[in-house]
This record gives sequence, C-alpha cells and structure tokens, in this order.
Amino acid sequence: GTEMSIRERKAIDIQTSKNYSHRFHLATTQGGISYFRAEALRVKAVAQAVADGYKVIAFMDEPFKGTNVKDALDASLAILEGFSTKEIAFIISSHLIELAEHLKKTKQIDYRFFEAEENEGRLRFDFKLQRGVSSQRLGIRVLKEEGIFELLGIKK
Repeated sequence: GTEMSIRERKAIDIQTSKNYSHRFHLATTQGGISYFRAEALRVKAVAQAVADGYKVIAFMDEPFKGTNVKDALDASLAILEGFSTKEIAFIISSHLIELAEHLKKTKQIDYRFFEAEENEGRLRFDFKLQRGVSSQRLGIRVLKEEGIFELLGIKK
C-alpha cells in the first residue's frame, strides 16, 4: 500500500547539484529576538537558499508556534503558498487543520498523518503515514489522560 513505517525506512537517496544544510535551533530571547522572529529568520534562511539556487529539503515542526493562532495560520499559509511554487521539498508538521482547507487546490502538497488508537486506556500511535488529514482531535483527551483536570478540580 501507500503506507510507510518511519521505523522501517532505512535510507533515502537524494541527488542534487548544490546542497544546502541548516540546523534549526530552538529560539531564545537572548539578544532581544522574539521566538516568532527567530522562526521567521529560520524560514528566511530556507527562502534564501532556494533563491540562491540550492535544492532544499526543509523540515519544520509547528512553524510559527511562537505567535497567536491567527498569525500562525496566516504565516504558514503564506510560506506554504510561496514554497509550493519553488523547487523545494518542504516537510511540515502542523496541528493547524485549517491549512489543508485553504491549500486544497495546491497540487504540490501531499497530506499525510499519523492516527492514534486506544491501547490499554491510553492513546498510542503506530507511526504509519496515512494519506490525507487527520480528523482526530486529541488535545482534551491527552489532558484527561494526564490527570490535569483532576489536579485543577475541573470536571471534563
């Protein structure tokens, strides 16, 4: 099938004429740079590499998490729309499900997700990529599993 287990994948062959490598680091407020600006600078580094003619594979986990949901959505949409017109493999993980709705006509995007299953009363992931966008909403469930509502005296 089309599913691939990440644990089973041993290697990937990539042929490029120019290589670009950049390590993303967690931002700090040292030097007066906000978390969001640090994220923007990381995206700028990728955009600059693309503009300079490098073949780029970029990985970003929850880009723009250093701002509010509206700005994160707008910023993510803008960069994904921009990068979708370039020769780049941009792999992004995001919980902003609205991205898929806004970008559904963009043919260069291939949506994949992991599904959670219940195992012994707890959520477990099998880490097999599935085609599409997950419909699972697990945030409240995880908070319940961790007993946070009980600690705060909240009935959920």
